[in-house]
Amino acid sequence: MQCRLVLDTDEKRERAVRMGVTDPRMILSIEDMVKGDCLFAATGVTTRALVWGVKLRKYVIETETIVM
Repeated sequence: MQCRLVLDTDEKRERAVRMGVTDPRMILSIEDMVKGDCLFAATGVTTRALVWGVKLRKYVIETETIVM
């Protein structure tokens, strides 16, 4: 997994500098994004292969979440 920051406003660029970002165009790896213990949770909004989307029942709204 890789990503790059989207710093499309002056406010975001200034905040990144305050947080120690030295190269705003750097491609970040998973090791750059997550340090130490981590929890990931994703709740389905639309139905896809991994989780079902929101189901509206008569008295209940049902969602499906995967946690890693």
